[in-house]
Amino acid sequence: MMRAGDVLDFPPARAVVHRRTRRDPLPRFKPSIAGQMDALSGCPDAMLPKDHRARQAEAMVALLDVSAIEAKRSSLGRRGFEPRRMLAVWVYASWCGVHHSTKLGELLKTDLAYRYLSGGYRISAGILREFRRENFELFENAIQQTVELAAKANLIPLEELATDSVRLRAHAGMSQVRTLSRSTKRLEELAARPVEGMTAEEHQKHLEKVEKHTTAVARCEREGTTNHVLTNPSAALMKFPHGGSAPGHRVTVTAAGTELRLVVSLLIDSAGNDFGKLKPAVEQARAALTKAGVPADAALRIAADGGYTSEADLLFAITHPTAEILLATGPLRGHRNTNGAKFFTRDDFALADDGRMTCPAGTQMQGPSPDGPEQIRYNGVGCLQCPLREKCTDKKVRTLTLRPRLEEARKAMLAKMQVPEAAHNYRRRCCTVEPVFSGLQDQMGFRRVSTRVASAARAEIMLKVLAYNLSRLAKGDRLRRVFIVFAL
Repeated sequence: MMRAGDVLDFPPARAVVHRRTRRDPLPRFKPSIAGQMDALSGCPDAMLPKDHRARQAEAMVALLDVSAIEAKRSSLGRRGFEPRRMLAVWVYASWCGVHHSTKLGELLKTDLAYRYLSGGYRISAGILREFRRENFELFENAIQQTVELAAKANLIPLEELATDSVRLRAHAGMSQVRTLSRSTKRLEELAARPVEGMTAEEHQKHLEKVEKHTTAVARCEREGTTNHVLTNPSAALMKFPHGGSAPGHRVTVTAAGTELRLVVSLLIDSAGNDFGKLKPAVEQARAALTKAGVPADAALRIAADGGYTSEADLLFAITHPTAEILLATGPLRGHRNTNGAKFFTRDDFALADDGRMTCPAGTQMQGPSPDGPEQIRYNGVGCLQCPLREKCTDKKVRTLTLRPRLEEARKAMLAKMQVPEAAHNYRRRCCTVEPVFSGLQDQMGFRRVSTRVASAARAEIMLKVLAYNLSRLAKGDRLRRVFIVFAL
């Protein structure tokens, strides 16, 4: 029996959650309205010429399987833009030299070809940028699909492969670059500067400079690099063909065929040179070809220039069991020359089969003697009285440090390149991989990455290479006939 003042104790009420059920298991996208007539804009499908390049881009993208990205979309809510159409828009924009999402977003408002590819919709720059940033795996898989299509049509000659790299400008300025040598030198200069006569403001600036260069040196030593870029972690200071240095990305490409010139695989990093890149490039190309149906033990012939003549590259090239690797017989890489580039280099010294070394003056040097792990050293004789001293060294004795394994590897590669057939095959390299870089930089105008985010930068580079591959597959009547059959 309840009395006055008693409090009722009810169980807590449970919130009822209403969830929408997915009636359609497939994602929903906006239907194309490019064939409809608009009172102001007209009809993109009817107005665009039948042989327009935008239709070619649409046909090439139609050959690709994009179900992986489509499966991530939902059938709930408002209909989204179809990924295949956004990919076609980006591919056509890349062909036309449009690489910024803001410019592409403006073109989608007025340009007939872009409106046709987008299905008649005005896709915003933010959605285009998000699509490019988040679909690195889609672009990578699509490049592999282009390799598979070419392999099915027997358009990839295994004896015409070439590896080289191109440097692309990074989205960063020189003011954000910190180098180990520069910061070390500045710290020495700052330490020698007296601080007693400085004002409070000058002393504060002095401390800020010391802190800046101390942090730069510590980071370079911690990461084992010679430089870094503060605003772009995926970039590094590189020497460009025009002679200057700037932050950049290195893209190592393996291409196939002197006619097709298709990119088989690529590596993206911030290395300052090509040393050590030959093994991963060859292995990645082999994996891509194997996935495309080429037997894993099929013989390959791969050519590379003098940038891949480090010790690791040469040893890999002469010991690979299934690939004939041809390297340029340029200057010897990997030896230590502490006398500077203005003096005689390793190639000016003659090494006999019995291990004796002769200097440029014709005098036999002392040695060899051990000089660290897997290294030997030779010392000059009579250097003080030598008539070639000014061209050889500025010290009392000229020393030369060599690596025997590197010498043997270089000797084996020199012997391989002496064969006339090898020299003829190597000359095809410039017709295989060099036009790839010309297509990316000159024809498509892609010389600088437009983002600083590491994942987005890699995705943008992948997208441009995919656009290049699709342009190569669309070239020529023979290729068009082949891929029309595949499309049907």
